[in-house]
Amino acid sequence: MKRTLEHPAQPLRIAFVGAGREHDAKARYGPIIRNHDAIHLITEGRAHYRIGELSFPVHAGQCVYLPADTPLLYYSDADDICTTDWVNFRGDDVPRITEHCGLTTTRPLADVSSPDTLHDIVTRMLDCSERSLSTNLRLVGLMDDFLGTLVETSSTAELNVDPKANAYITQAVQYIQDHMGEPLRVSDVADALFISRAYLYTLFQDFQHTTPQLFITKAKLYQACELLRTTREPIRQIAEDCGYRNVTAFSKAFRRIIAMSPREYRQHFTDPDHMAESWDEKD
Repeated sequence: MKRTLEHPAQPLRIAFVGAGREHDAKARYGPIIRNHDAIHLITEGRAHYRIGELSFPVHAGQCVYLPADTPLLYYSDADDICTTDWVNFRGDDVPRITEHCGLTTTRPLADVSSPDTLHDIVTRMLDCSERSLSTNLRLVGLMDDFLGTLVETSSTAELNVDPKANAYITQAVQYIQDHMGEPLRVSDVADALFISRAYLYTLFQDFQHTTPQLFITKAKLYQACELLRTTREPIRQIAEDCGYRNVTAFSKAFRRIIAMSPREYRQHFTDPDHMAESWDEKD
């Protein structure tokens, strides 16, 4: 028995950049603009994405296209463990490939019928830690396998987004991001958008699955986490940078949401040699 195949494959102009996995109840990334494209696959839990002017929730069994050179923000539900796999890539053929996956810049969400298969491919990518020609070839093959599987098993998901409501929630999130250093109230956000507090509450429940006040609090505290990890600013200054005029109120809110004090967080998530000068403060 003999089998042959004559099918010269057209080379694709797409390069593997990286891959990763996060399993967390309080994951947050952005806002940021990146120079490569990515596909995120949610295999457990729920997450929330803002891509350009679109804001929408994502649940397990769905994937999201994150285009290059576009403002991005995503975070997982604080009350639910979320597992996210991602593959990063770049190249001239990216738009053509993602379109075949049912993913475009205006419709970046797709349902996936075989998330376990994609999850296993990412696992094999993450096992390729050695830097060698064979590893490079294997990673390119795994990326092609990931995208090929996605083309075969994905279908465009309905965003179910009311354009006007989506515009309001996008503006609300942007307003909060732009005023993180102020003692922001829910009424401030509603007034800035010329809508009622009740409608703002409904928008956040529908789009973010939380209340406006809790969203503001978490946004401020997640920013505080970033500052605690990456700067030597005193905790009192970080509290002010995040809109808290009272460091005691800041510490109480931080402990309630993050489940540890700011000082404990800094000790746990940063290098003591670099951050020791800030640890002597009281929190």
